[in-house]
Amino acid sequence: MARLLREPEIAEVEAELAGAAARAALDGGAVYVGLSAGAMVAGPTLEPVRLTSPFAPPPGLDLAGLRLSAVLVLPHHDRPGRAERNAAAVAAYADAVRLEPLRDGDVLVDDGGRVELRPGPSSRPGRRG
Repeated sequence: MARLLREPEIAEVEAELAGAAARAALDGGAVYVGLSAGAMVAGPTLEPVRLTSPFAPPPGLDLAGLRLSAVLVLPHHDRPGRAERNAAAVAAYADAVRLEPLRDGDVLVDDGGRVELRPGPSSRPGRRG
């Protein structure tokens, strides 16, 4: 017997379909580029963002990521207050998910599970951001 899905269930199905479509595209040679929140959503979960973001997610919101990478990027590490909040998230979730705080301009490349961090100009010694 068919039943109607409730709005939270529809959102879960849509997210799963989006993740599956993105994974299929990546398997076919596509490249995913995410900036700021777009980089975060590619990870396995957004749960640690509860500690890093100044905005609280609405109650009951599914915080699953697209699972395109096993790494959750924590962007804007060089902005005021972010380093402290990111450190709290890393400490709280270290056993659950790999978190990578990135400064603006840093790049994380996940090539099929092979992860490489490429520091941006503001992260290099002797450079200003």
